[in-house]
Amino acid sequence: MSANQRHHLLPVALAASLGLMTLGVPAAQAHTHPTPIERAAPAVVFIEARAHVEVTLIEHDLFPDKHGIHVHVFSYTADPLLDTASGFFVNPTGNVVTTGALLRQNLDKGEVWAVNQAFAARYRQARLRVDPFVRKHIGPRTDRIEQRLQACYPPHLSLQDAGGCVVRRSATYVVHPDVTDQRVYGNLLAEADMQHSTTDVGLLRVRSNGVPSVIIAPPLPTDRPMDALGFVGIPGPVSSVPDPNNTNPHGLHDIAQHFIKGHVPLLQYTGLTADEAAGSAMLKQQLGKGIEGGPVVDGGKDANSGGQVIGIFPAPAPPGQPVPKLVGATAILDVLKSAGVPNQTSLTDTQFEEAMHHFKNKEYAASIPFLEATLKQFRGHALAAADLATAKAQVAKGLGSPAMTAAPVSTQTTSKGSSGKGLLIGGLVVVVLAALAALGLALRRRGRHDAGRVAPTPAGAATAASGRQATGPAAGDRAAPSHAHGSAPAAGAPRASSSPGGAHGAAPSRVRERPDLVRKAPSSASAPGPQPSTVQRTANNTPSAGHQLASGARSAAPAPAPTATRFCTSCGGRLAAGHRFCGRCGAPVGD
Repeated sequence: MSANQRHHLLPVALAASLGLMTLGVPAAQAHTHPTPIERAAPAVVFIEARAHVEVTLIEHDLFPDKHGIHVHVFSYTADPLLDTASGFFVNPTGNVVTTGALLRQNLDKGEVWAVNQAFAARYRQARLRVDPFVRKHIGPRTDRIEQRLQACYPPHLSLQDAGGCVVRRSATYVVHPDVTDQRVYGNLLAEADMQHSTTDVGLLRVRSNGVPSVIIAPPLPTDRPMDALGFVGIPGPVSSVPDPNNTNPHGLHDIAQHFIKGHVPLLQYTGLTADEAAGSAMLKQQLGKGIEGGPVVDGGKDANSGGQVIGIFPAPAPPGQPVPKLVGATAILDVLKSAGVPNQTSLTDTQFEEAMHHFKNKEYAASIPFLEATLKQFRGHALAAADLATAKAQVAKGLGSPAMTAAPVSTQTTSKGSSGKGLLIGGLVVVVLAALAALGLALRRRGRHDAGRVAPTPAGAATAASGRQATGPAAGDRAAPSHAHGSAPAAGAPRASSSPGGAHGAAPSRVRERPDLVRKAPSSASAPGPQPSTVQRTANNTPSAGHQLASGARSAAPAPAPTATRFCTSCGGRLAAGHRFCGRCGAPVGD
């Protein structure tokens, strides 16, 4: 390839590289990121506040039974549900934030329920026909069962000697994450941190590791939308049918809201559009049914940003107030700080977000390993399990596209896909530079290869080259004489010719000319003898076959005549011919 042709290749390579970069930019812009709701949804939980009640009913009869016994004991245990709310994990170790109202339950309510159930199970006349949380009467005041029932209600005052109850009670909390099977992966018992909880912010802790979590951040500009997330029932199977009206009692409810401009903590309630008015009405309807305490998520400037928790709605709007109170992220972070609870995401979140980048762009095969890794980190992850089933089904049908870009994993992404765009362009630039460097190196090597084959040695150069000596270790090896084993050429004997038409019967040389390794021949007028820059070998009358070159190789200097072996007068080391200094100790050598 000529130099002119190589120069023409460089513009072509550059144009091809720029074409690759141009093709990559639309792909980056078209990359679909997980939405703020999809990032935060796995961490949302449903919480039940229950009263664990143990009732021991003591019956004292006026007349003994057939066995002569006047006193009988009957036991009953119940876990009545007192209240529900939503919440969210704030770190992988299982700390949960919810509304503080959930932790302030009236256990008397649960005790009344348990006593009513115990009497209904023991006496036919006490069967429940009204609300089990309400005190009731089952007979006249003179009836011993009625007396016994009233004695069992708190505060457990015995009216007569009819008997009564011994009751033990405690508050319990059950956390239901969004998992595929609550019996296997859910129904997590939680401990309440009453010491650090406030009236608005409650803290719970479950014994579980690797749970998905969300990051809490202060409210952003008021022009940003937000979404209130939560459940009104125990999470069930993930439905593939969209539920914009939040009618699924076991699905995640998402209610869009907006701030009044200039008033971050206050929701907008005037001048609403039709969609905004529907969201405001839905929020009022859902609060008090379980969605309170769930995260209020920053909707972001667009669909590719946001996802941080900016607050919670601890309770429905009080009477006379148009909108509920929003407890901001600062108050939540203060409670976490006082309790020494960190706020951080987990490896589960990283794996799931990576999977979502592929899944949402129909890169189903690429999403499968990350979805499987998510389920390994947090078994039962409902959203990951649903997406994994869909991805495998699509791959089995041969649908989907290959992974084109490396998906960025971050809780904060820039708008309009700029994060994926930057990574793609940066990767393409690296690939282009590497390709250009490799092309330049290949062309340079090709040029050197061509330069070594440019012009053959002129026939007249053989005579001039006959007196040259090769320099450098490599040249010295190639300059070894080609003569018979153990015989040095006699004086005046003909030497091997360096021209292609040299000695008869000689094999053609396989050693290519390297002008950069052959020094200029010394002048014929210079005195014979060793030169400082010339590498000379000691005489060897029996050179090995490996050091012999076939006849027809380029000419080399004749072997020097044998000389007497000399030794250093300082260290006794052997001196090579022509050396002015001892190669062992460095002492100067006399003539």
